[in-house]
Amino acid sequence: LKERLRKSQEKERATEKRVKDTEGELFRTKFSLQKLKKISEARHLPERDDLAKKLVSAELKLDDTERR
Repeated sequence: LKERLRKSQEKERATEKRVKDTEGELFRTKFSLQKLKKISEARHLPERDDLAKKLVSAELKLDDTERR
């Protein structure tokens, strides 16, 4: 029983360490995401992305029209 208890406690400590490491990684990732969103908004990148999508769409329509 003592051996089982010891192994169980080791597993619990290992699990707690993994949870703590994962939470730390999640925090860092959320922080990076917020930072990148601020940069994106500051540089009007969403507008560029929308324009790039429209350009691709227009080019596809042009190609399709030329094929016909």
